[in-house]
Amino acid sequence: MKKVAMISLFILLLGTLSLAEISKEKVEKALPGSPRIDSFRFDQELRLYEIVSQGKVFYLSEDLRFLIIGNVIDLRTLRNLTADRVRELRKVEFSSLPKGDAIKVSEGKRAIAVFTDPDCPYCKKLHREIEKLKDTSVYIFLFPISEEGRRRSIQIWCSEERSKALETSYNGGRLKSATCEDHPVDRNLSLGKKLSISGHWRSK
Repeated sequence: MKKVAMISLFILLLGTLSLAEISKEKVEKALPGSPRIDSFRFDQELRLYEIVSQGKVFYLSEDLRFLIIGNVIDLRTLRNLTADRVRELRKVEFSSLPKGDAIKVSEGKRAIAVFTDPDCPYCKKLHREIEKLKDTSVYIFLFPISEEGRRRSIQIWCSEERSKALETSYNGGRLKSATCEDHPVDRNLSLGKKLSISGHWRSK
């Protein structure tokens, strides 16, 4: 009986050791194209490696041979474990947002942060809907996805009246030429990437 217990303990320790030996670099090399991995962990329940890359979650088999892309569903509860994990990863503490890099266009008890491209037609439609909100503080983070959007974003931020310049841009008006060195456009783009923002808005 002691012998069986010792063998079981040895196998357990060996398994733990092999998991500890797997580095982030080794996992990156095992994946096609060697993508940047933001985090990885071994899920003891699934017996799979959970890989997080640019806000997306996928899985690797324990021996690093099989790549699994898609949702993992718990058939007992019908919970989408992958979707739950993605939501958890994308949670943002509103207080942590650098609001000094945003244009505050209204004041209220509630608050939302909007990542927007002033050259994006869908963003313009969203802006019109946001204007209907009552008792809400709205923080606009300039988040251009086009060269024209970047040019307009810098002009808006460097304007004497940023909210007015933003309105002018959304209304299709001509912006006054304005430049400044300390604009937050690049910081906002980096922030959006860090927060895995694939659209242009995020709320509290």
